[in-house]
Amino acid sequence: MDETIPQLKLLLFWRLIGWGMVITVIAISLDPSPPDLSNIQFGDKLVHFSAYFGMMYWLAQCYLKRHRRWLFLMIVALGIAIEFVQGLSGYRTFEVADMIANTSGAVVGWFLAGTVLGKSLIYLEKYFSKT
Repeated sequence: MDETIPQLKLLLFWRLIGWGMVITVIAISLDPSPPDLSNIQFGDKLVHFSAYFGMMYWLAQCYLKRHRRWLFLMIVALGIAIEFVQGLSGYRTFEVADMIANTSGAVVGWFLAGTVLGKSLIYLEKYFSKT
């Protein structure tokens, strides 16, 4: 059994931050005037990768390992669905490359959450409880 969850004293707080990330990604993805990243090479794809990496990495630490597969599938489905909604919006564009960047970020986030780095919220709690 995954021992991470019982060790998190601020589990609800960490989950709220994680789901806040999801809401933020949805809101920014559906905003008619997204930030202009044209001056950064692959800036748009880096933002997509980072957003989905961050959501998966963070939320994976807040749920038992047996639930992470469903969390991963939900985050990937979100990235795909948002692209379709953007394509239908009339003011944003549909891009398969964004779906690939989203999914890649989620894959890396899921992988790293299964390593020693996947205990970063525990380390944060320990660090701040000392101060």
